[in-house]
Formats: sequence, C-alpha cells, structure tokens
Amino acid sequence: IKAEKLRIKICALARTQLSDIEAIVDVSQKAQVPMEAIVIVGSSKVRHFVEGWDLKQIEKWITASIKFALKNNLTVNFLTEDGTRTEPETLKRLYALAIRKGAKTVTLADTVGAITPKGTRKIVRFLKNEVIKSGCPG
Repeated sequence: IKAEKLRIKICALARTQLSDIEAIVDVSQKAQVPMEAIVIVGSSKVRHFVEGWDLKQIEKWITASIKFALKNNLTVNFLTEDGTRTEPETLKRLYALAIRKGAKTVTLADTVGAITPKGTRKIVRFLKNEVIKSGCPG
C-alpha cells in the first residue's frame, strides 16, 4: 500500500479489549500505513446476560479502547454487536459515549439478521436524531 501509494483505507475489527487494539497498532506501525480500528462490543441484554457484563463495565471498555486507539494514531469506528436487538436508550448511551470519546465513524450492523427494512429506517433515524444531531447526550 505504501510502496504503491494506493489510496485505500485499511480497517481492522477489534473488540473493546486493549490486546485487540494493540495488534492493530502493531500492524499499522510495522506497515507504516494509517489504519482504522472498528471497535465492537456486544450491546443487547442477551449478550450482557450470557457474558455477565454490565453497562458500566462496557462503558469503561469503550472509553479505554478508544483512548488507546487514538493515542496510537488509529482512527476509530464504533460498532455494536447485536445492536438491532438492543434497547434504544442503551444504544443512545453507548454510541454517544463513543462519539464523545473520539470515534469519527459509527456503524450499526444487524449482526443477527433480525431487522426488517422498516426497523432499519427507524433505528437509523433514532441514532441520527437522538445521538448525532442532539450533540451526543448522556
């Protein structure tokens, strides 16, 4: 990429765990190319129950992972796993936090294949109006 001066963006998926982001930093530094870390965390009650997570812990992971990525010259894209089955207020809280901490891009993926086109419009509109346009409350 560097030698050929290719104009492509390199992205790598990482859990909100520093070890995942360290691996991206390592590749970026060795290759001497800028990279984007797509930072992902499970957000639904199902994931929280199965994993034994709570929102306060998830918020700490989001904060630490984004801070570490930015400190190491990665751009950040925040993504929730199982986001389409997550309560709206939880989505609002997590996406707003990620944006406030420095995520330049946010992604909403239907990682379980459960959403309809109408549902997609509603959730995108919700995130756009309640998080992005409102200045990332919370």
